[in-house]
Amino acid sequence: MKLDSLPLYILGTLVVVGIVAGFFTVGGPLQGRMERHDVVRADDLREMDGYIACVVRLGDGITLPETLPIEPKCIGSRRLADPFSNQPYSYEKLSDKSFRVCANFEALDKARPTEAPDFDYETGCMTHSYWPPSG
Repeated sequence: MKLDSLPLYILGTLVVVGIVAGFFTVGGPLQGRMERHDVVRADDLREMDGYIACVVRLGDGITLPETLPIEPKCIGSRRLADPFSNQPYSYEKLSDKSFRVCANFEALDKARPTEAPDFDYETGCMTHSYWPPSG
């Protein structure tokens, strides 16, 4: 090796080390894709509030359903299942006025797909409250 090419080898090595360190820091393309998927899932869970309100309006107008029905009149552009795994989002009635919807997230340990105060990062669930209009 010539002495005048040593700086180029050092520079090349530093570039490679920097790229590898960057992947360890941010997780690389796979991590980015998982985080983007999780943002979509979190958005879908937020949208479930509107879907369930529609289901209630079409029912008795007051009662949250025990299980989440598929109501074609309410679906519109809302997704009831994970678009990446095709697994349905889970729904649980917590009380007469609150429910929880959950998804299987891929990267909650690295990313926070939502800043919603009702989102539980340990379970991947979002809690909603529904107050039917009075009178």
